[in-house]
Amino acid sequence: MPISYSTRHLPVSFLFIVSATVGALFVTPLHAGVSRVDDDEVRRVDDDRPRTAPRGDVIRSRGTVTSVLTPDQFLLDGRTIVRLAGIHGPIADEPKRIGDDYYGADRLRALRELVEGKPVRLEFGTYQKDGYGRVLAYVFLEDGTYVNLRMVELGHALAACTPANPRDCRKFIEAQKAAVAARRGLWSADDNVATAAPAPGARDLIPVKVQGVLDGDTIQLADGTVVRYIGIDAPEEDQLYVSGSIADQAMRYNRVLLENRRVWLEYDLERKDPRGRDLAWVWFEYNGVLRLAQADMVRQGFAWVAVFPPNTRRLNMLLQAQQEAIAAGRGIWKTE
Repeated sequence: MPISYSTRHLPVSFLFIVSATVGALFVTPLHAGVSRVDDDEVRRVDDDRPRTAPRGDVIRSRGTVTSVLTPDQFLLDGRTIVRLAGIHGPIADEPKRIGDDYYGADRLRALRELVEGKPVRLEFGTYQKDGYGRVLAYVFLEDGTYVNLRMVELGHALAACTPANPRDCRKFIEAQKAAVAARRGLWSADDNVATAAPAPGARDLIPVKVQGVLDGDTIQLADGTVVRYIGIDAPEEDQLYVSGSIADQAMRYNRVLLENRRVWLEYDLERKDPRGRDLAWVWFEYNGVLRLAQADMVRQGFAWVAVFPPNTRRLNMLLQAQQEAIAAGRGIWKTE
């Protein structure tokens, strides 16, 4: 069983075959016997998911923060809920915990110290509101402090930029890398900082057979086990920023990579999500070298990074892949 691995692009010849196969698959039926899993419950960054058009009521661009609600939300002028765009602040009712601190008071206290009772200026991306009616904004203090970025720099929030509002994605990614390296905030626990993990060895990997691909970030094994990819989110048809058939392309690319193939699962610290699905890093072999499926999906623009502690083992690989995809304008990052 191969134990070398690669973070490089797949060869052009392989990608040509994949592209041709993906195109051909548009006229073929979906995998018989495998039902699609709706991922509406476990999406960890769907707070930013716009389910309504960007037009609507006029939104105030200035105001005073009345109170902080969560590490990424506050009340503006006593009536408007503002959600910090491009980042994710863990909140108390989410399932992942590390001791008493990951969802402790530090996250909330940090945002309160930054903004509570202070005047702020709001800037907006493509979408000004999310599906819950909250304002999505990039927030600045009077002294120029960029609140969204500062929360990531302090390690109190995660980079969670999406194609809906991709502004400053590179800044958030670089700030998160620096916070990880300095072990700030969320990244201070040793269990969280596994982002430069070595190549997986044979004893770390579990060989399995993939029966079918359910979507761009979920597969089903031959024994019926459903595996949700750690570390990424793939587009779904109900997300307004998905252009044309990009969600279907993501699923089909994933299918070409893995369906009916032998793969290897690498588990991180948490092995199950709230719906009972396995959480794993998924490796496949190409020319005798192990490749990370998540990184390939992100690099080709068919998914974006959504890594949450403590499952951070391959974070650096994913961040690098996303930077490549954004720079090249691939898939979900394509600009007209």
